[in-house]
Amino acid sequence: MKKRALTAVVALFVMALATYGFAWGPDRSGDCPRFRGQGAEEGANARSPWKSDLTEEQQKALDGLNQKFIDDTVDLRISINTASDKLALLMETSKPDRQQIKKLVKEISELKGKLAEKHVDYLMEAREIAPEAGKRFGVGKGACGFGFQGRSPGPGLCRN
Repeated sequence: MKKRALTAVVALFVMALATYGFAWGPDRSGDCPRFRGQGAEEGANARSPWKSDLTEEQQKALDGLNQKFIDDTVDLRISINTASDKLALLMETSKPDRQQIKKLVKEISELKGKLAEKHVDYLMEAREIAPEAGKRFGVGKGACGFGFQGRSPGPGLCRN
């Protein structure tokens, strides 16, 4: 009797998990531009809804600008991550050194400030390349609530 009850509970659990997977369907595309569109196989940038409004030349210029931003800020990002990891380790010790922690917090803040300045420069250059993109760089309606623009209100996962 116990074996049958356990089998029934396990079967119900598996069916409940499968229901969630089947609810999305095989391609998840629906009406959301994030999951479909021309060049979708090229990666997340190719699926960005704002990119479809740009000319080929603007897209290439923005791709180059994006890569330049990543290349220019890699050392800053590494420094931020290293200092953050060091801070986390210091906080886990039995007797954390308050002065060293304060010094690391200040260092992380300064590094993040430098990164923010470079990010503003990046956004201004992006607007020069594609001024008609408007709010799509930085703050504005999010691209399905994901990615670079996804910090503000948007339609979430585009499940209507």
